[in-house]
Amino acid sequence: FPYPGGWANSTLARHGFIGTSPIDPHTAISFKVLETYRALRGRAYTPRQAFVRTIDDLHGCPHNHSAVRQFSNAFDVYIRILCEVDRRIAVCLKRDDPDWRLKNSCPPCSYKCEDEPALLFERLLTVDGNNSLKRFRNAGAFDPRTFESNYFLTTEFVDKFQNEIKAKKKPTGSRDPTSGAPDSECTDRWKNTDPTHTKAMWKAFEESGIFACACRHGFIAIVADMIRSGELAKYPIAVTRKLLDVLGHNLGIGYDIGCAFCAT
Repeated sequence: FPYPGGWANSTLARHGFIGTSPIDPHTAISFKVLETYRALRGRAYTPRQAFVRTIDDLHGCPHNHSAVRQFSNAFDVYIRILCEVDRRIAVCLKRDDPDWRLKNSCPPCSYKCEDEPALLFERLLTVDGNNSLKRFRNAGAFDPRTFESNYFLTTEFVDKFQNEIKAKKKPTGSRDPTSGAPDSECTDRWKNTDPTHTKAMWKAFEESGIFACACRHGFIAIVADMIRSGELAKYPIAVTRKLLDVLGHNLGIGYDIGCAFCAT
């Protein structure tokens, strides 16, 4: 395509393509292909290499190892464009407050009728950790860029609460293991609350999973990366602090190890 007096990628974008290099690209990928991969990635785990090989097969072309990197470059730019479009739309709609999504993402939770009676809990939420999304410390190249998201809590914010744990007192006398009270034996039986349970994992993984919070209607409210650790108490504390700061104190939060959390 001709691009007199401008950038090649600007001309390519007007025709529905993104170049695989910032200056003088020799290969371009269409927006439709990039959007197909974005939608596919949201529904199934599809590595970029597998997707590129599939495109090669459809076109009857031999696979070129550099094609994966070229596709990755174009896809990263495409995602950045979508994020910028969303940001500009949010500004126009006056939804650019960092906490706007948390306050309004769930219509049933956030909508109130006139003269609506006060509820015992204004919102019901649940929190839990997931250790399936692990990433090895030395696997692949590390991307130092920070992905801008109003879902994730920053590592700096979470680490503020790493020393907020009260020392556990050794229980005396007999206890009811089914009571669910903070001094119940079930507190000690949950492996995720035992820091020694994940010591070996710290050495292998940079990210050991995520800690997520969702409302009763299934809308994700907050997510925190679990960095080189198991399901430590600092993650639910940080999530709870954020919820209290933004949504207020009249909240009901469910947690499968709430007995241990109440003891922090």
